[in-house]
Amino acid sequence: MLDNVFFILLLAVAVILGAYYVYSYIRTDQGGVDQTDFIEGLCALLDGDDRRAFQKFREVVSSDSSNVEAYLRIGEIFCRNGKPERALQIHQDLSVRHDLTGRQQLAVFRAITNDYMSLEDFSAAQRSLQRYNKVAGGDNWGLATLLALQEKSGKWEEASATQEKLLKLKGELSRRPMARYKVKSGDSLMTEGQYHQARLAYKEAISLDEKCADAYLAIGDSYMSENRSDDAIGIWKRLVSNAPESAGQALDRLEKALFEVGKFGEIEDICRMVIRLDPHSLDARLKLAEYFTKKADFQSAEEHLLHALDNNPDSYQPALELARLYLKSKKEDKIHNLIGMLERKEEGKVSPLTG
Repeated sequence: MLDNVFFILLLAVAVILGAYYVYSYIRTDQGGVDQTDFIEGLCALLDGDDRRAFQKFREVVSSDSSNVEAYLRIGEIFCRNGKPERALQIHQDLSVRHDLTGRQQLAVFRAITNDYMSLEDFSAAQRSLQRYNKVAGGDNWGLATLLALQEKSGKWEEASATQEKLLKLKGELSRRPMARYKVKSGDSLMTEGQYHQARLAYKEAISLDEKCADAYLAIGDSYMSENRSDDAIGIWKRLVSNAPESAGQALDRLEKALFEVGKFGEIEDICRMVIRLDPHSLDARLKLAEYFTKKADFQSAEEHLLHALDNNPDSYQPALELARLYLKSKKEDKIHNLIGMLERKEEGKVSPLTG
């Protein structure tokens, strides 16, 4: 019901905005010229009828070649229907006109940029975008599009700077979104074997977002590649402390590194810390169960798996690990009990209306 109400409100807003645009357009750009075909074309666009809209806009430009808005709409329809090269030709023809208003220039450069992006000619798109930004002065659309192009080109440091400008424009105080670009920059440096420089980039990411799990993981991986297990353990422990909800990604790494330095038992303390900070952590419970199974402490392993099953009813892993544990400890009766419990849980999920 709420979805239907939201859809109706959204549609109403779209129609109101369309009507407002038409009203503004007629008043400011076309004076007393009859705009019936243009209005019908816009209404067809609102209805999703591209064929009729295209026909109406063609009629408009055949009788009034100065109607820039109609040409833009024709190009938009071409681009949306998989013909960006035809859209580009129309928009480029518009760009050489000398009578365009500032608003029309922006609309044309924006359209050309979108055409090149549809054609996946990103260098040409960036050149067109530069023309747009020269007129617009770096508005929200211009910066967001520049950011998308920089991402596609792998220019992570430039993307980080653009993201900062975009955040300032939106009045955002947090700089956390910039962290992922620092991680990407670090990844590029890692592939080049520049481990120290990569770590500096990752540490910048953490300074921007202390919960940036990818940065912690990557720093630890770089340390491990240099046989610096203790340093890797230290940074992954920081991940556990600062972002326990993401700690599961580090537990396998920690277990391996701790084993290499002869501190395998510490994994229990780390997992218990995760559970203290994030009581529903599935990964920590599973890792503890694995740890106790290796020690042949099947009772403790079972306890943790039962906790995991209760706290994560939608996950198959605790049940699967319980079954393996019961097989290993030769407790067939518990396997039957587990199957019965799972069947009862499944029955409890079935709605009485659906049978």
